[in-house]
Amino acid sequence: MSSGPRLRTDIVEVFVVRDGELLLMRRAKEPMLGVFHPVLGHVEEGETAVEAAHRELREETGLDEATGLVQLTCLERVRPYYIPETDSIVLSPRFLATAPGGWEPELCAEHDDKKWVASFEALDELHWPSQKEAWGEVLMRGMSL
Repeated sequence: MSSGPRLRTDIVEVFVVRDGELLLMRRAKEPMLGVFHPVLGHVEEGETAVEAAHRELREETGLDEATGLVQLTCLERVRPYYIPETDSIVLSPRFLATAPGGWEPELCAEHDDKKWVASFEALDELHWPSQKEAWGEVLMRGMSL
């Protein structure tokens, strides 16, 4: 007898902005092969969500305090979403990272391409409703774009 889907809080998302644009990276392998998305990653044992956001940002883009990270801000809203393959409901903390003007990411092996999209076009470019809602929070609050 199943006890129902499990609740996960071990995934973080980081929206990277620069010069009024949002960074999206294309996934180079499964899962999500070919999908453009913001920085995504798992919280490792003993990490806080904020620490995981900093680490994933550094690993996936090369952005950290040493390379010019201007600010990392926690977004307030967390919208649950369901992953049928793992029968999981995910509550993913989300962050906004501000990069300096002209900065370009150094993509890791998980991604094979990137694009910058204008902040007002990002809602059309984001893949999942929960990401669209998080980006709507960024726009509504007029955060560091």
